[in-house]
Formats: sequence, structure tokens, C-alpha cells
Amino acid sequence: MRYVLTLIATVLLGSSAYAADAGPTLSLDGFGPLKFGMPADQALAVLHHEMPYNLAASGRCKQLSLPQFEAAGLSFVLEQQKLVRIDIDFNTGKRETSARTDTDIGLGSPEADVRKAYPGAKIKSNPADPAWHTITVETPDHSRGLVFETNGETVKTIRGGLREAITSEEGCN
Repeated sequence: MRYVLTLIATVLLGSSAYAADAGPTLSLDGFGPLKFGMPADQALAVLHHEMPYNLAASGRCKQLSLPQFEAAGLSFVLEQQKLVRIDIDFNTGKRETSARTDTDIGLGSPEADVRKAYPGAKIKSNPADPAWHTITVETPDHSRGLVFETNGETVKTIRGGLREAITSEEGCN
């Protein structure tokens, strides 16, 4: 089984050219072969990486990025030995990212496109700055979701994962 997951990772994710190619997308289920809730050791095998890069840990929570995903702006959160969250943002220092959702929403997409792609989404204004919006999409059972943070015009960050993990702006508290 580990061999199969590693093979999938090599084909789908392992290429350093990932950022330039159409690759896996973030969905309510996960990112390509990475599924929210999967055991951490399986997730790391799929990522084809044994040692986390740029690891930030807090208790039983680990937030990591990997060199092959820097250009895509992706980071991963492992908590209680499970993959619980994936973020798409500019925190890696890059100002562009190729990572997108399965509805073709990425950083810089117009907020109107998010609303069109997810008509049942919940939209809240940010209390600190009412121009900013948090747009949340959940599975019917409310166990997983996607969160889009916008400045009222364009998408600035995207996070997906298990419901408890995406409610906080920070990956590991």
C-alpha cells in the first residue's frame, strides 16, 4: 500500500514542475490523493517526504511546508497524527501561486467567482475590517469545509480541511 501511495505522489505531486503544470486541486475531500483525516504517516508518504520542511509545532499540532510545494503556496497541518488542513497562501514568500480549488478558484480570484462557484456558502464580514469577508463552504454533514478570506474584492487565502481545523485563521494555535 505504501508503494502505491508513493507512486501516486510521484506521478501527481512529486514533480518540482508542479507549480507550472495543472495538478491536483483542493476540494472538500482533500488535495489529490491527500484526504482530510488520513493518518499522518500516509500523508507524508503521499507527499514523498520523510522530514518536514519549515516545521512549526505546537503540542500535538504540526504545520509544515515542503520545498516542492513552495511555488504553489501550499502548507499542511497534521494534528493528532492526522492530516486536518491544507492552506493556500502567500506565507511561503511567493507572490503568485498555481494552486486552485476543484472549481478553479485561486488566490486573486474575484470574490464574485467564489460566490458563483459556491452558491450555498456562508459569508461573514470580518469584525476588524467589515470590507474583508470570510466565505465558508461545508460538506452536507459539516465535517469538512473550505474557507476563502477576501478583501471584499479578491481571494487572499484559502484553507480546507476538517471543520475544527479550518475555523481558526492560524493552522496551529
